[in-house]
Amino acid sequence: MGVTAFTFDRAHAQAFVRFGLERGSTIRGWIPPITAALHAQMAPEYPFYGGPGNHHRHFLCTAGGRLVGRVSAFVNAKLVDEGGAPIGAVGLFEAIEDESVSRELLDAATGWLASAHGIRRIWGPIDFDIWRGYRFMTRGFEQEPFFGEPTNPPWYPEHFARFGFTVLQTWATREVRGRDAIVGLARATEARVRAFEARGYRFRPLDRSRLSEELGVLHALTSASFEGFLGFTPIPREEFEGLFAISRHALVPELIPIVSAPGGEPVAFAAALPDIAPAVRAMRGGHGALARLRFRLLPPRMRRVVLFFGGMLPGDLRERAGLGRAGVHLVAKHAAALGCETLIVALAASGNASASLMGEHRHAVTREYALFELRP
Repeated sequence: MGVTAFTFDRAHAQAFVRFGLERGSTIRGWIPPITAALHAQMAPEYPFYGGPGNHHRHFLCTAGGRLVGRVSAFVNAKLVDEGGAPIGAVGLFEAIEDESVSRELLDAATGWLASAHGIRRIWGPIDFDIWRGYRFMTRGFEQEPFFGEPTNPPWYPEHFARFGFTVLQTWATREVRGRDAIVGLARATEARVRAFEARGYRFRPLDRSRLSEELGVLHALTSASFEGFLGFTPIPREEFEGLFAISRHALVPELIPIVSAPGGEPVAFAAALPDIAPAVRAMRGGHGALARLRFRLLPPRMRRVVLFFGGMLPGDLRERAGLGRAGVHLVAKHAAALGCETLIVALAASGNASASLMGEHRHAVTREYALFELRP
């Protein structure tokens, strides 16, 4: 068994991408990523690599003449601890079900971070940064995946734990199943919207006719809302817009309510999408005209709506207490009107107040996820 390290190498990069696609295809319900986007991640022009102070190294593990695993190590100059010390990351991890392979890969990646950059805290999995993908699923492998959800075999988190990583933070996905239950959730929070409207707040749907400008509003609100959250690092607006490269074609304005304060300033939002997993699968990893046609011919599944996240500007929290419930109300109300049968409230951090917004459904956890930490 041997490990090969590289930064930029065409042949190694192609093998790296190919192995990830092969491993993904073995996962139940896998949603193939856009292959061209994966190759772009390995090219020197990818935005992460040009960031001042950013460093990386990719690793391939071979045994018996065949590729059996891969991983990447990252130093993101913006990811630091409370004292300003850098936190390293490992991500893009894929391996066969062999703990010795995982150990070889993690030895190489964490060893490089510690020896070459003096890193004393390492988080994983993080693919470049939390915007592009992070966390392992730890429970719920039998569930039907939704677009944007971490997917991995169950032994990935097990191998990380045996290597010495410990759980740093957990997340959960909850589901409200049945149209009557979704309507009930909306009804239970309707009074919050009315109370805020009476005070001069305004709730409006996303305006698709000026989508770039609206994504700029969401970028500003997200950046301000999530500053200080675990793993948060700022990204430019154009990179934020790029995260919607596929999903922008399925945006439903009513599922993305934007809230303005009495003075007209946008102060909060919620972001939900119809589940586009079947349409993305239909693209088969392509991005050309035929793939885009397949996407459009297989419309998003309105029977499942995924509430991904929401945010609120820092400020007088007592003044804005209840805006979160108001956002949930609007998403649930419009999801029910669209014929939604399952409202998925995705990837809420443990201990986050968002669970309380679910009312009687706060215990309806169907999947769990974790981010791990190693202190070499």
